[in-house]
This record gives sequence, structure tokens and C-alpha cells, in this order.
Amino acid sequence: MFYTKGINIIKLRWKATKRITVKENLSKIVYDKAKEPSKDLKQFIQEERAKDAEIELDYIIDGKDLAFQLNINYFRSRYIGNSNGVKNPLPMSYNYRNFDEINFSYQKLLIKRHLGQQLNYEDCYSVVSNYPKPENLDGQAAEMMTYENKDTMLYCSACCGDRLCGYLGMQVYQSEESFIWDIGLTKQPLRLEFTKENYLSELQEYLDLVNTGLNSSGIDKISPTSPGTKLPNFEDDMQVVEKKYFNKEKVDLLETLELIFQSESIENIDKGIFIAVENGLDINSIKNKIEIEYHKLSKSEKSGLEWGIIDESSYMRTKNLKFRKESMKAYLLYKRRKSTEANTV
Repeated sequence: MFYTKGINIIKLRWKATKRITVKENLSKIVYDKAKEPSKDLKQFIQEERAKDAEIELDYIIDGKDLAFQLNINYFRSRYIGNSNGVKNPLPMSYNYRNFDEINFSYQKLLIKRHLGQQLNYEDCYSVVSNYPKPENLDGQAAEMMTYENKDTMLYCSACCGDRLCGYLGMQVYQSEESFIWDIGLTKQPLRLEFTKENYLSELQEYLDLVNTGLNSSGIDKISPTSPGTKLPNFEDDMQVVEKKYFNKEKVDLLETLELIFQSESIENIDKGIFIAVENGLDINSIKNKIEIEYHKLSKSEKSGLEWGIIDESSYMRTKNLKFRKESMKAYLLYKRRKSTEANTV
């Protein structure tokens, strides 16, 4: 389950950096300047961009850099902040445009997601309509809304800031008094909770800057007080699954779990694993069936399974993360079967 230690303190540290390439795929920082608290953020960005410096942002959690904490204690699949340039996505637009040409619509998406707010169609349409060759805008906006609403980019590829180029995601929730981050892809799932006063005070200057740009573009501004996604109640979710699949007097757990594995919802699959683990059930037989079916697929079919777009948040609710790949395969195999059935009709 999530590792959490109560209320945390967040601070945003804006800085400007310059790098030079010292050898293939390696870089060296030759200029690193942090923004002074008294310095206006817009002025800082304009001055440093005039020097051809990149604007970067660090999250300081309880006095320590979050990337450092993840690298040392939690992160397991990719080093944050290394020479490959995995960065915080919030200031990405500042690094490739003059200040007056910033795509504030895209910045709106990023901030709303950091506030745990769901994006609407209009938010995404205003972004895709600025693409160099806008085609099928309705479809692109709908697709973007689906992708961006599934999670929030915590860190991303430095080459373009696009989630399709690689990113570390998190879920952002709101309670009456707090903002909550659930960071999943770690050795141990991490939950950070911040008071709304602390969180919004750190975002305020950047939020004002983006809202000014949105207002000048005739786009609706971001309201920091708009309600966001509420923290899921796992126990309530479990009751729904148990009522649907375990509502008989005598239940064959293994048989029921197979039915859950064939469901369309990867969240249900994870909850099925949770139920199995809670009941001490050995699900190796099911896991083996999934492996056999998966290996029957051709290379092209496997490559079309789109592993990268699976919602990672649900995995954090299971107690046995070693079955992550099996639940993903079960879900993706189901989607493959449904697609095949539709094409044969």
C-alpha cells in the first residue's frame, strides 16, 4: 500500500540552466541560477531566456528535492534528472518559444491536472487547434482529453514534454483541506499530502502568469478553487466488485477470479487480485493460462497491445504488485479478443 507520513510541505524552486554535451548522451551543466524569492517570475523567465538558458522547476518536499528522494528511496525504472534530461513538465513551453509566443492553452492543461481538475473538450481543442497542420481537430481533442485525464505528468522527456516520449505519472486528488499526490511507479507507492494553503500559495505566481496569458488570448482562466477528483475510497470500490462477482452463497474463488480477469476493466482485475491475496488464494494456474494465451500472439499483435497507455493508478491499490504484468496481459488479451470479434462480425 502507499507509504505516507502525514502532511508534507511543498516548495517550487524555479531555476535557469545551460548544458553542454561532453560526450554522446552525456551533458554537463555550465550555468545554474535559481530564482530569488523577491524576483518576479515573468521577469526572471524573460531575462534568462534572453541568455538562452532553459527554465526548469524542482519540487522541494519537506526541504529535499523530490527527484532525489525518488531516486534514493523509491524509483526503480528510470533515473530522474540524469543526462537524458527527464524534467518537470510545467515550464516546458518556456524552453522552445519566446515568452509572447507561449502556448498558454497547453500550460492550462498542465496546471489543471496539477490541481487534480479534469480537462474538458474545450481545454484540449484550444491546444490542438494551434498545431502546425491541424487535421481532424475533434478527434485529436477527444484523444488528448482521454490521455491527459488519466493521470498527471510529474516528470517527462526533456526533448518535447510529450507524454508519448516518456513520462512519470501521478494521480492528483483533492480533499476538503488537501491536495494529494499518489506516485505509483516506485519501489514502494508514495503518497504526498499538502495543505491547500501551502500548495496554492506555491503555484499562485505561476498560475497568475498563465491566467494573464489565457485572458489575453480570450481563453477561460483557471480557477484554483474548482473542485478536483476526490481520493477514491478503495473499500467502497471493493464492495462493488464483491457484490458483482461474489454475491452467491458458495463461491469458487478461482473460477470467479478467471471471470474478473476476462472483464474489460483493469481496475476490476486489480481488485480481483486483491481479493485473491486477501483470501490466500494461489493464482498461479490463472497466471499460467494468461502466459500461454499471450505467447500465442504474433510479434505484430504484441506490438499493437499499447502497453504504455494502460492506467497505472489502479496497480497501487493491490497488495501484490508482482502480478502487475499478469493483470496487464489479461486486460490486453481481453481487448484483443474483443477487437477480433468485432472484425469478424
